[in-house]
Amino acid sequence: MDWLRELARRLRMLVHRDQFDADLEEEMRLHLELRQQEQFQSGMTADDARATARRRFGNVTSLRERSHMAWGWEWFENLAQDLRYGARMLRKSPGFTAVAVLTLALGIGANTAIFSLVQQILLRPLPYAQPDRLLHMRESESDGRPMGVSYPSFLDWQKQAKSFELLGGFRTMTANWTGIPEPQRVTLRHVSWELLGVLGVRPALGRFFVSEDDRMGAPFHLVISHEFWTQRFGANPTVLGRSMTLNGQTYTIIGILPTNFELFQPIDLYTALSPSVTRDSGDLDRGNHSDLAAIGRLKPGATLESATAEMKTITAALEKQYPGTNSGVGAIVLPFREKLVGGVKSLLWSLLGAVSFLLLIACMNVANLLLSQALVRQRELAIRGALGASRGRLIRQLLVESLLLAICGGAVGVLIAWASLPVLEKLAEGAPRMGHIEPSLPVLAFTFVLTGVAAIIFGLVPGLDLARSGFSEAFKQGGRAVAGGTFSLKARAGLLISEVALSLVLLVGAGLMIRTLYALSRVPAGFDARNLLTMQFSAGGRQFNDEQLSAFLSAVQEKAGAVPGVESAALTLSLPLDGSQWGSVFILGDKPVPERAKLPSAAFIPVTANYFHTMRTRLLHGRSFTDTDRLGAPHVCVINETMARQFWPNEDPIGKRVKQGWPEWKTPWREVVGVAEDVKLDGVDAVTPLEVYLPMMQQPVGTQFLVVRTNLSQTAVLKPVQDTVHSLVPDMPLFQPRSMEKVYEESIATRKSSQVLLVAFASIALVLAAIGLYGVIAHGVRQRTQEIGIRMALGAQRADILKMVIGNGALLAAIGIGIGLLGSFAAALSLRRFLFSTSTNDPLTLAAVCALLAVVALAATLIPAVRATRIDPQVALRHE
Repeated sequence: MDWLRELARRLRMLVHRDQFDADLEEEMRLHLELRQQEQFQSGMTADDARATARRRFGNVTSLRERSHMAWGWEWFENLAQDLRYGARMLRKSPGFTAVAVLTLALGIGANTAIFSLVQQILLRPLPYAQPDRLLHMRESESDGRPMGVSYPSFLDWQKQAKSFELLGGFRTMTANWTGIPEPQRVTLRHVSWELLGVLGVRPALGRFFVSEDDRMGAPFHLVISHEFWTQRFGANPTVLGRSMTLNGQTYTIIGILPTNFELFQPIDLYTALSPSVTRDSGDLDRGNHSDLAAIGRLKPGATLESATAEMKTITAALEKQYPGTNSGVGAIVLPFREKLVGGVKSLLWSLLGAVSFLLLIACMNVANLLLSQALVRQRELAIRGALGASRGRLIRQLLVESLLLAICGGAVGVLIAWASLPVLEKLAEGAPRMGHIEPSLPVLAFTFVLTGVAAIIFGLVPGLDLARSGFSEAFKQGGRAVAGGTFSLKARAGLLISEVALSLVLLVGAGLMIRTLYALSRVPAGFDARNLLTMQFSAGGRQFNDEQLSAFLSAVQEKAGAVPGVESAALTLSLPLDGSQWGSVFILGDKPVPERAKLPSAAFIPVTANYFHTMRTRLLHGRSFTDTDRLGAPHVCVINETMARQFWPNEDPIGKRVKQGWPEWKTPWREVVGVAEDVKLDGVDAVTPLEVYLPMMQQPVGTQFLVVRTNLSQTAVLKPVQDTVHSLVPDMPLFQPRSMEKVYEESIATRKSSQVLLVAFASIALVLAAIGLYGVIAHGVRQRTQEIGIRMALGAQRADILKMVIGNGALLAAIGIGIGLLGSFAAALSLRRFLFSTSTNDPLTLAAVCALLAVVALAATLIPAVRATRIDPQVALRHE
């Protein structure tokens, strides 16, 4: 800490410089007077005593300078002088300064904005105790696909796993909150009592669950989120002990979670897991893989590898113990952070790499501008060198000017970044950990470092040019000086080639994403998303038997279909593109039953009779459902084209039989009565799964999507449809209204967002490369004015001059394109997982990008080329 105190002392002295100088003058005067008095007392005359005292004391000016050097003022003075001079030089060239600052601001601003996104999602500490010791676990199918953990297997994991201090489980659902003036749909999460302890979370008010709360038959308790408490109860502390009715069941509020607590997504309410488990719910069946996941906290000394090995041992033992349900069932163990952000991590790093390329392009452009500026300043640099300025001092001056440019560019870049954050938030909507992005110290520190690095990158180029050429070239009045030397020309050409190469890499990335979105738009989704409005409802909590539930669902469909402006209405358990709500194994009546681990699985989707008509999904063979396919009628189903092709490739599937569930289950055999075209269920880019449609009235379920096709605007139809359904059941909320076009947009949102950003970055890079190419060629034309004049005087035609100048630009662009192609192959690999039906070396994309860059390069070269043809030979021959 001594050096800090010394630095503070020096800074204080620097601030009070005038006082220090006055004190120093006074102290030296007193020393001279004392020495003069000593000499006078020894018998010398007054003049001799004064002269002797001054001679022995030393040179006053030298002493003053040495004192200043001892305090470090010389360095500060030189720096302040360089800063003042640099600021004056930048003010003298407002056009150059504005272009350089704006160029840097675009690069620094884009980097700052994307780093803000990276910091928000990837780098921000997780709000849990020791998050690096948290692991996320699910069960897996025989082919490695993840699935929920069955409740009995979860209990076995808790008993047998020794790698964890605590192991908790959770699953998420929604519930109807009734008993209030306006019934609402809320999110509800079932958690084992250990989970909040695993995460190291403490309540803001009240208490969390204890083991007594988490057992079958225990009273229903609730812990509510801080946001829900604030918004719905006005942050009233007396809420503890109050009751809420969810799906017809009474729950008691016992605690409030801390502010901003979140596990994967915002959840309104939390309740204990085991009280919701009943013998009739199917949760006690080991083959029922509900949406249950586990989170464990590693013991000291345990690792991801050891925990994975232990879970592999446990699942193998369970497979032997319960071969009927656990055959082929494994476990997937992931670090919690990887589970949370793994889906977007590589994309965010790729975007950060893309804006890093953009910053390099900006730095190269500014370096080219500085080299051009150095040509204008060649006489000034030569004179300063002749007056005694060292080469190092001049290089330092150039670096200080670069630093000033970078600081201005960084300041404007920060403004650009903050202004673009709302756009980024919109593009990244739905990403994990995504919320409102606030300015933060890590982001500002990143920008500060970025600014310094940028200053060094583009500031060193003219400095190295000066160091290489020296003053001897600068003294020449008729030849090529500092900015016109061979090294300078080569440096500018090299920078230009690098700009073109980096621009091509960005353009290839953007082109591949555009090709991907085009390929996605060409994929048959299996339905017509136009004019389709969806909303969800649940009859949870109502004691309907199958007949009553069927009648209720029929009434909902009939009433909704009769609303003015509604062409047709239907009900379905699962929406296209939104994911399957009910996956199950099955067996076929005319095929051998495979071993349990290899039983096929399909998405089972109960739908009403007019579902295919409403969705405009084509029936390829057979028939659709009718009103006669009800309870008590023969069990039937409709399969999709993929299933028919896989199991009956050369046969007619109509009349074949399908049974849902394990072979020993008593579920009914269903006759295939129709084949529908494939519908994308898990996203446009996902493999179409096997799909089995069931008649809703034979398999009624309480939670449904209502789908209506309208001939009016969807906003005009939404309220009447909701009012119609509420006329049947006033306290049943309809929630999550969305158009199918929005569902489609959500399914490609990640790719579309990345495409927008990459196209924006690539466009900026293309403009900067064009400016850089124009600057290099224009500068070359100015440097070769005399040569061009001689050529024209000797008979060269304007076409020859045009060809020569364009040829020089084309050569530089071609080299840059060639190098960029090589780099694009490697860079495109980072986007591989985000591409669809597009290879990383897609020939059409590469050809289009190269052609675009070539056209831009030609346009940038054409202006100085035309200008060169208009040079007057007589004027050119007198040019210096």
